[in-house]
Formats: sequence, C-alpha cells, structure tokens
Amino acid sequence: MRIISFVMAKNEASIILPFCDQMNEFFDQTIFLDHASSDNTAVLVKENIKSLKFFSLISSGYPQAEVANFFMHYAFEKLEADHLFFLDCDEYLPFKNRE
Repeated sequence: MRIISFVMAKNEASIILPFCDQMNEFFDQTIFLDHASSDNTAVLVKENIKSLKFFSLISSGYPQAEVANFFMHYAFEKLEADHLFFLDCDEYLPFKNRE
C-alpha cells in the first residue's frame, strides 16, 4: 500500500523538524509545496524528508483549493498513491508508527 502526504506551507521553520520526522515515519512519499517562505522552511524540508517531491509556489494569493486539486491528481496518477493525506505542519497523527 502506497501512502502519500501533501503539505502546503509558508514560514514553518520553527515547527518543521518534528513534522519531517512524522513524514518519514508514516508516508512513502511527501509532496511539499513551499509558498514563498522567507525563513529556513525549504532548506529544512529538503534536508530532513527522505522521500520528497518539493515544489515552490510564488503567488500573491493563497490558491489552496486549486493547488490541492492539482496535486491530488498528481499523487494518484503519477505517483500511484493508494491513499493521500492533506496535512498542515502543525497537524500530527495520533499513532506511534505506520502499523
């Protein structure tokens, strides 16, 4: 079973490392969309998530619905996901591990 996460974030460096640990523990792949962070978020994500598809977004708005819809199709069609989780960097799953 292939489980993928989608994350859209901006300026989350202060909380991103525990979140990266969760991505590595639970998911086969993480799609991470950085929305023009001005802190160290992008660097930390690239250094700490093992199986990562990283994208950058520069937009004056916050087109979350359009972007999430695009990456939902991308995950199921291109990455062959069985399940896709949409998570924020301050959300944590209430399990110890993937089992």
